[in-house]
Amino acid sequence: FARTPKAGTNRIRINRLLRVMVEMFSKRRNMENIRFHLSLDAPEDTVVAGEEGMRQVFLNCLLNAVDAIEEKTDDIPGEITVTTMNRQVENSPPELIISIQDNGPGIAPADLNNIFDPFFTTKEPGKGTGLGLSVSHTIIEASGGKISARSEPDAGAEITVTLPVAE
Repeated sequence: FARTPKAGTNRIRINRLLRVMVEMFSKRRNMENIRFHLSLDAPEDTVVAGEEGMRQVFLNCLLNAVDAIEEKTDDIPGEITVTTMNRQVENSPPELIISIQDNGPGIAPADLNNIFDPFFTTKEPGKGTGLGLSVSHTIIEASGGKISARSEPDAGAEITVTLPVAE
């Protein structure tokens, strides 16, 4: 965690990377009760970043969503929705917005401000180290982006990654 990642110099097509990762996840054991939805609508999805770093960020976000769904106590099927879209605010370069949303129990309001802190975890001992989102935060910031979370109790959670689109 202490090693700050270098900004990557690879041009990465995020829609393709996400498609491959979700396909890989959906074929894992014990995924038959989770439905994955892809809405990769961003026409401009190329970013300049480290590919392994981006893979690590999205892997961690998907793992957290799967873990959250496994904690559900209702009979509603688990769902993970992955979306991309472009946004351009006046006088700033275009951005790629990536959203990974689940319908798990959500993140407690008291925990929401701490989830990007190193070693913060709500998981049982042996289930997580509390480094995944902290490392993801560092990787995204090194790539010139931002990562944030929102959640409502019993309504799931959403992780949003914003990255500058490559020129």
